[in-house]
Amino acid sequence: MDTYKFIENHELVLNVFGRWPGFHDGEVHKIILDRTSQLPDGGCYPSVELYVRGWNMVADISDDSLYRLKNDSLVHFLFEHVSELELDGLNHQNVISGLDFSLVHDAGEAVPVLAVEINHCYGLSGGFKALRASVISVVPLG
Repeated sequence: MDTYKFIENHELVLNVFGRWPGFHDGEVHKIILDRTSQLPDGGCYPSVELYVRGWNMVADISDDSLYRLKNDSLVHFLFEHVSELELDGLNHQNVISGLDFSLVHDAGEAVPVLAVEINHCYGLSGGFKALRASVISVVPLG
């Protein structure tokens, strides 16, 4: 199984980009850490919302000698029941070399969890694990 298929509503990303992007040279615009997501019994669990800019790069060059970006969009992810969160380096731009997803089995767990790795280029980096993930929206930029 392609790992991105673990993410609910992944079709929203495929519909815009025509493929699952690696988010190379994309940007983390916003990250929200929330410990107040509610369980039915009233308990709480941690979640992470991640807003990442992505696009398809095409070979066409603009008048100012930059590659044109096709489908430039902001992808809003929600990760629930988060554990092992480590983040570093938040700054004014947060360019990433990639956003990697893998399914892992924690010791003693029958259900796989999604491992998320934010590979930095300039600024934010880190990773975490989540029991559940979804795409909330994909909004065009520009």
